[in-house]
Amino acid sequence: MKPSDLKKLLVIKKKESTFLFAFSKIEKKARIRFLLAQVLQTLLSFLDFLGVAIIGVMGSLAISGVSSGAIGDRVYKVISLLHLDNLSLQGQISTLGLMSAIFLVSKTIFSYFITRKTLLFLSFQSANYSTNLMKKLLSRKMSGLHKNSIQTTIYNVTGGSNSLIVGVVGGWFSLFSDIAL
Repeated sequence: MKPSDLKKLLVIKKKESTFLFAFSKIEKKARIRFLLAQVLQTLLSFLDFLGVAIIGVMGSLAISGVSSGAIGDRVYKVISLLHLDNLSLQGQISTLGLMSAIFLVSKTIFSYFITRKTLLFLSFQSANYSTNLMKKLLSRKMSGLHKNSIQTTIYNVTGGSNSLIVGVVGGWFSLFSDIAL
């Protein structure tokens, strides 16, 4: 392997995005697993949506209760859909508040575990990438090993690959999950 080949592995082309470059360094089966985790994390955003929507229903119900007015048609449909129309106003609001809290807290807990597993998974992929880089590095001729400084080579094989895989792909995972809904 020529020194320029290793340099090509470590240098990102200007036309290619950093994320796509980092994502391409992950094995194909692992990419599919990563994308499935991303879809699952995105679907969890609907729990946030439900929790906030229920808070909106609670607000509307509380305002109509304080002003002694009739509740709106949409709010009544939600209340009757949840079979809360037989409860008092306080019972309806407390039940809705509890439901909202359950949705929001469960989303946070599930999201924590999925993110934790995903980052652990990405760290294993980073270790695989480091192993492949090291194999390619050791298969080079001895004269080609001293092309870069020892510190640069060590960083590229260890911390650089970790920053590339876990930092870039993991950061994208978190960013996309937060923006999803």
